[in-house]
Amino acid sequence: MKKIFNSISVLLALAFVWTGCTQYTEYEAGSTGRVEALLYPSDGFELDLINNDNAKLAFEWEASKTGSPLYEVIIYGSDGTTEVGRFESDDNGTRNMLTLKHKTLIELADIAGIVPDATGDLYWTAAAVNGGSVQTDLPAVHKFTVTRDASVVGFPTELYITGEGSEGGADITAAVALTMTGDGVYEIYTEIKGPVSFVNRNAEGSKRTFYITEDNRLTTDASLSASVADGVYRTKVDFNTSTVTLVPISDVALYRAGNNDTPLAVLSYAGSGLWKAENYTIPSDGDDRYRFKAVAGGNTEVWGSANTDRDAQDPGTIDPSNTYFNIGIHTDQDGLNDSYRSIFKFHSPLKGLSCTVVVSMSPERTYHYFDLGFELVAPAVGTLVSPAADASVALESIDGAKETFSWEKPADCPQLPLTSYTLKIYKDAAGSEELGSFDAGYNTSVDVTHMQLEAIATAAGAAAGAEGTVYWGVQSKLISVTAMSPLQALNITRMKGIPDQLYITGAATEFGSGYGQFKKLGVGEFEIFTRLSSGSYAFTDATSGEIRKYVINGDSVEESASEGNWNEESIYRITVNIREKTAKVEKIGRVYMQVAAYKDNTHDLSYSGNGIWEAKEIIPDFTREASWNGDTRFFVKMDIDGKEWKLANQKDFGGADPTTAAPERSPEYSVKFWDDSSDWDYHYKVIQAYRGQNTKRLNIKLNCSPQEESYYVYLEYLD
Repeated sequence: MKKIFNSISVLLALAFVWTGCTQYTEYEAGSTGRVEALLYPSDGFELDLINNDNAKLAFEWEASKTGSPLYEVIIYGSDGTTEVGRFESDDNGTRNMLTLKHKTLIELADIAGIVPDATGDLYWTAAAVNGGSVQTDLPAVHKFTVTRDASVVGFPTELYITGEGSEGGADITAAVALTMTGDGVYEIYTEIKGPVSFVNRNAEGSKRTFYITEDNRLTTDASLSASVADGVYRTKVDFNTSTVTLVPISDVALYRAGNNDTPLAVLSYAGSGLWKAENYTIPSDGDDRYRFKAVAGGNTEVWGSANTDRDAQDPGTIDPSNTYFNIGIHTDQDGLNDSYRSIFKFHSPLKGLSCTVVVSMSPERTYHYFDLGFELVAPAVGTLVSPAADASVALESIDGAKETFSWEKPADCPQLPLTSYTLKIYKDAAGSEELGSFDAGYNTSVDVTHMQLEAIATAAGAAAGAEGTVYWGVQSKLISVTAMSPLQALNITRMKGIPDQLYITGAATEFGSGYGQFKKLGVGEFEIFTRLSSGSYAFTDATSGEIRKYVINGDSVEESASEGNWNEESIYRITVNIREKTAKVEKIGRVYMQVAAYKDNTHDLSYSGNGIWEAKEIIPDFTREASWNGDTRFFVKMDIDGKEWKLANQKDFGGADPTTAAPERSPEYSVKFWDDSSDWDYHYKVIQAYRGQNTKRLNIKLNCSPQEESYYVYLEYLD
C-alpha cells in the first residue's frame, strides 16, 4: 500500500536525477528526439578562465527535430574520453543551451589536471534524454582550450558523501548530497559507520575527492584520512576554513509540554536525515502541546517551534508542507528549562490515532510530520440529507433566518477522522461555476444565512422576488486531496427586501414628484447627499410599475404603504442599509475651500442640487509662505452633524505642482473623507501658474452626486 507521504519521497528523488546518478535505460535511437549538431563553443574554441561569479560560458546545440526531449551536456577531460562533468541544460533541462560559470569550468579543469596559470584542453558534447534513457550516438565532441588564471580552484559547486561507511555505501551513484548553506559551506545529518570521503559529483568519471584528517581538517591526500567513530552526525564541511565539524546526535525524543524529563516517544534514526517513532498513539487526553529534544555533542537541544513564545495553536492540518511544522534548534538555557517554550500542538483529529512520528533534519528544511500509513485518498460524501433534492426555500430578510445544509459521513475508513468538509454551491448541475463556499470543518452540517443565499441567488441570475435554481454538494478534503459528492438541486425564491436600486421622491425632496437616485454602496446599502424641506417623502425601489416604499423611523428604515413626513429643511447625507434595516441621517452645514495652512483663507461653496456644491469666480490667495514663493495646496471642508471633515484625495498630492488643468473626474481630485484637523496633511493642488498669485479667478465644484462612481473636486481656471 502506498504511504501518505510516498509522493514526497518521489519528488525528493527526482531532484537528484540530473546532478546525481546518470544510469539510464536503453535509448531508442530516432524515436523520441536527439541532438545532431553542436553549435557553440565551436571546435577549437579558446577561453581564458576567470575566477569570478559574473564570468560565464554558454554551450549551444541544435534543438531536436523530433519530440521534446530534455538535454544534458557532458564534459570530458584532456584525453577526450574521461568524463569530468555532466549537467542538465538551462530551464530544468528544457533548453538547447547550458550556461556555466567560469568557476565551475575551473573546477572541471582542475579535475582534468590543468593546473593554475596553465593551458589545457577540455571536450564537450550534448545528449537528449527521453523518459529515463539517454542518447547513445552522441554528436562528435568539440574541443575547447582553456587557460586558467593563477587562482587555486574554489569550493565545489556540489558535494556528496560516499564510501563504505556512508549511508549510500561505496557505489558512487548512490552518494548522498550535502546541502549548501553558504558559500563553500555544506551540511548534512547522516550516519557514518566506517570510512567516508566527500566528492564533487556522484557519477562515474573524474572527480575531486576530499578526506577528513585526524584533526578534522579537509585534505585531498588519501593517506591522511582518519577514521570516524560510528554514529549519527550533524556534519558541516567548510571549504573556507578547510574544516569538517562532526556533532554526534543522540536521544531524539518527543516531549509533552509540562514534562521536561519523561519522553512521550523515543525516535530512532532511520537514515536520510530522518528520525522516526513508529506505532505511536497520539494522546487523546492531557496537554496536547509538545516539542522535541535531542543531545548534540553531549549538550541538550530543543527541536521545537521556530516561535520561542509559550503559546501554540492547532495547525488545522497535518499537511507537512505547512511551515507550522518547521523545527527550530534552540540551545538557550531558558528555553531548555521551560517546557512550554517553542512548542507545537497536536492537530485535534489526530488524538487517539496511531502513526509514525517523523523528524526530518535536512539543512534545506528542518521539520516534522505524522505518517498515518494510509492512502492519500479523500473519502467522498455519498448522501446529501438536507435540504432534500429539489427542495424549495423562500428567503426572508428577518434577522437569524438561515438554512442548515447537512450530509452523511462517508463510510468508515482510516482517513475519516482527518477528513474535513466544505459546502459548495454552483450555478449549474455540472458544477462549472461556483457561487459560494462554506467551510464546515470536521462537521457534517453548516448553516448558511438567508442573506448569503440571497447573494448567491442574485449571482445565479434570479430576479428579485423570483425563483431560481442552484446546485449544492459537499467537498471532502484530506490534507491537499479533495473529493466531491454528487450535486443536488435547490430552488430559491429571492427576497423582496433588498432592492437593487433606491430612489427618493416626494414634496419634501428637491425632486418633487420626480425621482432622485441614491448611490449604491453595496448589497442593500445606499447613500445620497440631498436637500429636504417640510413635507412628504419616500424611498422607493423603482420609479414605475410595482413600487415598494420605505421610510425612516429613528435609526431604522422600514417598508411602508404610505409616504413619510419630513419636518426640518436642510441639506443631508442619508445612508440606509435595507439589508440591516438601519438608517443614518446627517445634517450638512458649511462647505468651503481652504487654502493651505490658513484658516482665514477660505471660500464658501453653495449647494446647487443633486449633491453638488459650487463657488464661482473666487480669487484664492496663494501668496502666503513667501519663502516658498507661495503655496498651491488646498482642501475642502464639510460640516457633518457639527463635525468638520476634510475632503481630499491623499496625504501627499504627489510632489511638484501640476502644470496643466486636470480634466473633470481626474483620479487625483477624487474625494475621501478624512477625520483630520491638521492644516498641512491631505490636500489637493492648483496649477503652477496660480502659485504666488492673489488675483487669478477660478470656479470650484464639489460633486457628490449619486451618479458619480467616485465623488470629486473640479477646478475651472478662468485666468
